[in-house]
Amino acid sequence: MAQTRQFPDMAERYPDLVKFVGHDYYVCCNLRFDDNRNATDANYFYLDARVDNVVSAGTPVRALAIRRGGLELQPNGSDRTYFLRFTYGAGYLTRSQYFSYILRDTAPTNSGSASDPKIAGAINDGVLVEGMTKDEALRSRGYPPFHRTSGIESDVWLYYDSPRTVTRIRFAEGKIARIEHGAAP
Repeated sequence: MAQTRQFPDMAERYPDLVKFVGHDYYVCCNLRFDDNRNATDANYFYLDARVDNVVSAGTPVRALAIRRGGLELQPNGSDRTYFLRFTYGAGYLTRSQYFSYILRDTAPTNSGSASDPKIAGAINDGVLVEGMTKDEALRSRGYPPFHRTSGIESDVWLYYDSPRTVTRIRFAEGKIARIEHGAAP
């Protein structure tokens, strides 16, 4: 496993993130990164993301360093690092809360989806399909951006596919009932 990197000025600027650095976690959900291996809490889908720019749900990672309001992460056994920045949801939750959602002490479970191959495959591919539970949608696409979705208790979630397009998810009785694509608000 890689050594923890030190950025003292960042630790002083973001003291709420210090507790994460140097610890091992599991990612809650599929995380997609751009070609520079950067992502934000806007949670863009990056349709053209290379396979090696996706960190799959349950992947063990180490938080290596604090950088510009986010964390540098490294999957176990990999020499690649990824940077996840918390920006857009700042008016709705703290950085520490956000990273506590993303970085888990235990691997996410696959309960429920194992019996439906269509849903299990969609989670593996990081896509949303009708019939998924909220937990399955979270593992598949991650948390919807908190600045556009009132919370996971809501029955309407908004995911950004890109800065210009969104996917709106509507739940009924705890499962995705409708998926709509459109222009970003």
